[in-house]
Amino acid sequence: MDSAVPNVIVNPEKFELALHANEDCTFELTNVGYEAVIYRVRTTAPQRYYLKHSKGVVKGNSSAKVTIFLNRKHFAEGVQPGQRFTKDTFRVECAVLGEQDVVEAHGANLANLIQKKKDANAAAVVQKYIYCRVLLEAEGGQENAADSAGEAGRTSTTNTTNAAAAAGVAAEGGPAGDNAGAEGGSRKGMTAKQMEQNTLKEKRRRNDGGQSVVRGGHTGMIRMGIVAVLVLVFAWWMVRGGGEVLEESAE
Repeated sequence: MDSAVPNVIVNPEKFELALHANEDCTFELTNVGYEAVIYRVRTTAPQRYYLKHSKGVVKGNSSAKVTIFLNRKHFAEGVQPGQRFTKDTFRVECAVLGEQDVVEAHGANLANLIQKKKDANAAAVVQKYIYCRVLLEAEGGQENAADSAGEAGRTSTTNTTNAAAAAGVAAEGGPAGDNAGAEGGSRKGMTAKQMEQNTLKEKRRRNDGGQSVVRGGHTGMIRMGIVAVLVLVFAWWMVRGGGEVLEESAE
């Protein structure tokens, strides 16, 4: 019967994870003794977690790392409505590896070896505890939800008030309101193809109007140019004709 007691340290002894985040936790099991130690990790909620390297052998003055992952697919099973976090415990059981102990491939028999040592001498197996707290929702999630609900309510009230005011203006507008309502009703009755055709017609109408303005501008400039030329020709003719009249008067 083995009487040696393992001397191990676990770090950290507590941690916190968030269910909505892609997080995991790795703790280190350090063997500060000279003899090899075998270990296994157990939890109070095995359906909520995955463990990597949950059992193994740690040589003297060495350490091993164990990683804990959240099983998000089944984590919420058994959680009460409105519960904001869970608390679970991980137990690390360690025992000195005896000279006669044989470890099978991949540590397949480590759990049985530790259990036999515990049954033979409970003091030969050291237990270390790690405490885990998992947040089920983001911090401030309820406050943000309440703020969002309040903002939605205020927006809805504002939209309702604006709609009522618009309806009152349309009613007072008489024919304008009726025309707008008729136009809106006709647009609602249109198919997508008809609306597209109307849009194209409107674009053509605007383009034609713009081109007419440009053409009118060009025509006006041409007319002004012709008038200027005529004025110059008339002035030149008057100058020459006037000179000849003066010469004839002098003679």
